[in-house]
Amino acid sequence: MNSDLNIQQLKDKISQLEKQIFSLKHAETALKKERDFISKLLYWIDSLVVVVDLKGRVVSFNKASEQLSGYRFHEFGDTPFWEILILPEEREAVRSTITDVIRKGMEKTFQNYWVTKSGGTRLISWMNSTLRRSDGSIEYILCTGMDITEQTQAERALRKSETQYRELVQSANSIIIRMDKNGTFTFINDFGEKFFGFAKEELIGQNTVGTIVPQTDSSGRDLSMLIKTITDNPEQYTSTENENICKNGQRVRVTWTNKVILDPDGEVVELLCIGSDNTEQKRLEKQLQRAQKMEAVGMLAGGVAHDLNNILSGVISYPELLLMDLDEQSALREPILKIKDSGEKAAAIVQDLLTLARRGVAINEVVNLNHIISDFRKTNEFENLKQNYPDVNIAFDLESGLLNISGSPVHLLKTIMNLILNAAESISGPGSIRVVTENRYIDRPVPGYEDVQEGDYVKLSVKDSGIGIPSQDLARIFEPFFTQKIMGRSGTGLGMAVVWGTVKDHKGYIDVQSTMGKGTCCNLYFPVTRRALEEREDDISLEQCKGSESILVVDDMEEQREIACQLLSRLGYTAIPVSSGEDAVKYLKTKTVDLVILDMIMLPGIDGLETYRRIIAHQPGQKAIVTSGFSKTGRVKETLRLGASAYLKKPYVMENLGLAVRAALDA
Repeated sequence: MNSDLNIQQLKDKISQLEKQIFSLKHAETALKKERDFISKLLYWIDSLVVVVDLKGRVVSFNKASEQLSGYRFHEFGDTPFWEILILPEEREAVRSTITDVIRKGMEKTFQNYWVTKSGGTRLISWMNSTLRRSDGSIEYILCTGMDITEQTQAERALRKSETQYRELVQSANSIIIRMDKNGTFTFINDFGEKFFGFAKEELIGQNTVGTIVPQTDSSGRDLSMLIKTITDNPEQYTSTENENICKNGQRVRVTWTNKVILDPDGEVVELLCIGSDNTEQKRLEKQLQRAQKMEAVGMLAGGVAHDLNNILSGVISYPELLLMDLDEQSALREPILKIKDSGEKAAAIVQDLLTLARRGVAINEVVNLNHIISDFRKTNEFENLKQNYPDVNIAFDLESGLLNISGSPVHLLKTIMNLILNAAESISGPGSIRVVTENRYIDRPVPGYEDVQEGDYVKLSVKDSGIGIPSQDLARIFEPFFTQKIMGRSGTGLGMAVVWGTVKDHKGYIDVQSTMGKGTCCNLYFPVTRRALEEREDDISLEQCKGSESILVVDDMEEQREIACQLLSRLGYTAIPVSSGEDAVKYLKTKTVDLVILDMIMLPGIDGLETYRRIIAHQPGQKAIVTSGFSKTGRVKETLRLGASAYLKKPYVMENLGLAVRAALDA
């Protein structure tokens, strides 16, 4: 019985084993189907799927990987994939990444280039993870990737475009601003910052009105509605010209091109505004209009003066004939004398009109403004001026060695008289007038009431402590009959017009600076003439200035080189001209001179300081004189510190030049 029981138990166990075997076979079949399904799925999905063993050998390579790389699975064999697919310079990094994944058993992202079978390269972004056995050990590395070549190129192109856009906007020589629909700043470029004097931080988030846009312009026009005017025209570019204001309070004219930016729904998002400074153009236009107006008035004045002269000849001459026939005791004598006196005064006004008309003014005579001023101080007009304005102190600061000009002594005398009289009449109570003459060399245009061009000038300044001239009147002060005085009580209103006409006749320039409550300064610039140098040579003791040494004259302006060389030659020196600092350095590398006369400002090359630095690098101790039309600057002082003997202010005067040269050579 026990035997039967054992046999039955054995059959039961065999039956259980058969069931287990069947179950295992079924599970194995299901697992195989699942693996086949996953394998097919991974093979056909769009992502790159590569499975490698721990030595980097490819055990699975899906269709997307084959299509991208051009390789088939069987082509890898036992060769690690990085030897075939990876750039040589990236192989070590890829091996290190696979090793890191195996060692740490964790996912890791990575980017590297694939080298395709055709020789091209593709940038791939990878996610690397582990495939483990049932015991938990790592069997394979699963690498899933995505081709990001085009995406990366597009991103780079976008970044490059954005960079170029930023560089273009920031380096543009125009003001570029962006604002929201309410006029609040969201952006301003570097040029705009410098132009208006504000930092970005001071503007971003602030409204344009109240910062760079005043509430009203100088004409009283309300500017607060400018933004609305622009946003009311969203379909087109608009152009506006309006007055803007800088941080320092200066008012400027800016021409704006405005574009409204809309969202997809057509709503205003922001405004793009590009501005160009129109201030200088407007200033030049005003100068041109002023000159044209004066020219037109001059022509009118000339015609009137001609007709008045014909009339006044009888008014002046007939009274003289009548007086010759009248008895000394005649009651008619006094009225006729008054008629004659009035005629002479009218004739003086006609002369002023002729000056304004600029007809027949002889300016060929060589004159010296210091002599003209000295002559004026001896006149009855000057004595009357001092008596009429006893509380006004008139001081004269006249430069010795003042250069000569070509001019008309009569008109220059009247110009000086008009300027000083005008200054005195602007002072109420105690005050001062200062009359200054000086030689002035200008090597770049000086902007002002008029732009003073390059050249040698004699400058006449008349500065007063009077009430000043309102800014709105400053542009009109030289117009005939324009005056703030009571007509008939002080002059005819032609005094400053005569000044204008005289300066223009002498091919000079005018600059006027005035501050209300502080006074006015009139600066006149007259071109220098060198014609009288021979005539004045005997007046200057030059024996101590003469010599025979060699002197290198360095100046970028031909006229200045010629003048310096002529003066030096007359003093006995050998003068060698060169036109730039670079030429001076080149010359002195092979030759020597006793002295260098060095212009401080030379464009577009190196300036006097840099020239001297290079010279003494090859010729230590080289004697030099620095010259300039400007005051002694920091760069001039640095040149003197390096060893230059003296600073000589232009324009050149023989006595000053000779003394400076001799002192430098004898030092």
